[in-house]
Amino acid sequence: MLKIDAVPFFDNHTHFISAAAAPVEPLDLALAFCHGWGPVLPDDAPLGMSAERFCCDAEYEKHAMNTGVFKALICQLARYYGCEADPEVVAAERNRRSAGDGAAYVKEMYADSRVIAEVVDEGVPMNDPSLQCFPVKVLRLFQMDPAIRRQLAVSGSYEELRSWFENLVHEKMKEGYIGLKSHVLELLDETPYDVSDEEASFCFEGAKAGDRKAFGRIYQALFCRAMILSQQLGFTIHIHTGTTGNSGSDIHGDKTQKGEMRISSNDPYLLCPLLRDRRYMAARLVLLHGNYPDIRRAALMTHAFPNVYMDLSWVLPWTALGFERNLAEALEIAMHDKLMLGTGQHNFPEMSWLAARLARQGLQRILQGYIEKGLMDEKQAYETACDVMYRNAMKLYGCDGMEEENHD
Repeated sequence: MLKIDAVPFFDNHTHFISAAAAPVEPLDLALAFCHGWGPVLPDDAPLGMSAERFCCDAEYEKHAMNTGVFKALICQLARYYGCEADPEVVAAERNRRSAGDGAAYVKEMYADSRVIAEVVDEGVPMNDPSLQCFPVKVLRLFQMDPAIRRQLAVSGSYEELRSWFENLVHEKMKEGYIGLKSHVLELLDETPYDVSDEEASFCFEGAKAGDRKAFGRIYQALFCRAMILSQQLGFTIHIHTGTTGNSGSDIHGDKTQKGEMRISSNDPYLLCPLLRDRRYMAARLVLLHGNYPDIRRAALMTHAFPNVYMDLSWVLPWTALGFERNLAEALEIAMHDKLMLGTGQHNFPEMSWLAARLARQGLQRILQGYIEKGLMDEKQAYETACDVMYRNAMKLYGCDGMEEENHD
């Protein structure tokens, strides 16, 4: 029987968590997994807001407590705590364990699930004290989109903006960032293509004035420069793909358009024509969130393009009840040495804790099935588990020297 219980977990995508000792209620844990529009919002609240406690009515509270992932979390925590799988009982036990020293509780949870590293997607400076909430190795992504918007407002020309961007990327990589975070597929109303400097210069004034299409052209030109720099400096570009709650809505590009929502596609297939350009064939791209719900397309891109990787963050743990199926779809066609796992967690360390558990459980069952069907032997299966759980990320980000715990 294949045993992978001791294999570490490398979280390829996370946001801030709280290490405070403050008590939580079941609804707090439940709402952390709610990425939809939420309940009826106040008249002055813009669309794009996720569910928050202040705007939850009784009906929505009931809905929030009935997601599959929340039920899985309560079940798994109850087994770990040794208590009844009741939300109130589990929350009370969680509060008892974290009271007085929230940081120690986070460390305990990470140690139990063998989380060894986090790739953090936040806008704070490189070594900001807030990052101490993570008790493991932290790697950083630099968010290029808000930086570009801020600089566009004060730049006098596209040439000035481009020069600033190139200098900024060099500076951030020297600081120790492992890559850039981009929402390129959400910021465009057209299939991405190689925008020339001449066209970008022509669109500059329109972009400054707030024209969405003109901004998209400027952004595409800089995104292509980022792919060139990725090859020169050896960093990765992490691209948001699929939907993680607010289905089909460009919540990142329309915040200046009050009350107006645009439909956009986060399907990474749209990048294929651009990626066939020889100038960009060695730029290392990571498709975040596996293009959920169409995971097979992202998986196929790792098969078709040597420089494309994918992770299943958000898919893990949000699709807890069906994660095994989603993981199996990726394993069917993705290159196994280019598939990574992550969480997209925020607020609570239980997200990464749950994800690591679900990942091991799912991988064990899938790979054991391959062994029994004669599709892999036990050594192949074990190596695949190690690659997907942590080794692929370590190799991609140059962490081979990071100390590995003995898990053989």
